[in-house]
Amino acid sequence: MANRPIQSGYTRAYTQHTLLCIGDSMVDNSQANTAAVMPDQQWPALVASKLRTLQGCNIQARNLGMSGSRTQQLVARLASIFKFGVPDIVAIFCGLNDVTVQGGFTAQAGGSTTTVKLSASDFREDNFCVGQTITFTGGTASGGTGVIGSYNGATQIATIASGTWGTGTPDATTTYQWEVFAGAGTQTNLTTAIQYCLTNGVSKVLLLDTMFDNSSTGETVGSPNATHATLRTFQLAAANSFSVSNPGQVIYTGLWTYLGNLINNTGGVSNVVTVNGTAFTVAPNADTTPAAAIGYTPGSATPGVYGWGLMMSSSNGHMNQIGHMATAQNVYNTIIAQTGWVASLIP
Repeated sequence: MANRPIQSGYTRAYTQHTLLCIGDSMVDNSQANTAAVMPDQQWPALVASKLRTLQGCNIQARNLGMSGSRTQQLVARLASIFKFGVPDIVAIFCGLNDVTVQGGFTAQAGGSTTTVKLSASDFREDNFCVGQTITFTGGTASGGTGVIGSYNGATQIATIASGTWGTGTPDATTTYQWEVFAGAGTQTNLTTAIQYCLTNGVSKVLLLDTMFDNSSTGETVGSPNATHATLRTFQLAAANSFSVSNPGQVIYTGLWTYLGNLINNTGGVSNVVTVNGTAFTVAPNADTTPAAAIGYTPGSATPGVYGWGLMMSSSNGHMNQIGHMATAQNVYNTIIAQTGWVASLIP
């Protein structure tokens, strides 16, 4: 039973077997990211629910994802995450924000020569953006850039540790964006996160790779998004780096391939696939055009013949219900395929 505290003298701990899911908005269960998909129908809860159907398996899912998180912030949060106790399985789903420009923000009045007050819509926890580079793209102080040294979430004031602002001090006319991380940095951060889990008593770690984006502006199996494909090479390398030192303990789920295979129907007739217990029809040649696949109609949470990578608008690539169901199936399949993993969850 995974009920050990992580630090001496700390008494809170999990009281039942636990699947801990950490990462970004692909894990985070806030309704802003998941539209009509309620927390108990999102992939962490669905995986635990499927595992509980196995006789004697009593496991809960704990969802500690954070919207907007990059791998650097994930590493910074690990100590606070593990204060709850040591889980049986950790599932890490993070990296997409590392290669996504986070921009279009407008600062608030109240900046100085070394500080900026972030947009009211750019809410972050204390010190969440420490180490990130911010660049002013317009308005007062345009052209300025700096590495954040500290951040107060209550006031939304970020202070730079290095760098210089442009002409003037940032105010309510200043627009800005956050840096895009290098892929090698993503690999290093994911490796660090996995090692942290192993060092602190977790013997089963799953690393989910970037999801297959079959939104209306997404990709196909034959024409993958090049940036995301590069990201997956670093995610895979992070997982594989433990194959010798920790055999059978760190597993790459192959989520992109699993999702792509579900819709790669070129047989000329409709196929029916079952995802997490629900049957869906896949149209012939469904992969030839992005979004022409199983799932939900783009722009809504209504069942239809389109993809899981789009829920509310063309700019929102978060998962709808079928996306969560398919991801849960992939994670569940991966868990039960590992020698001894399920047995360790059954008294």
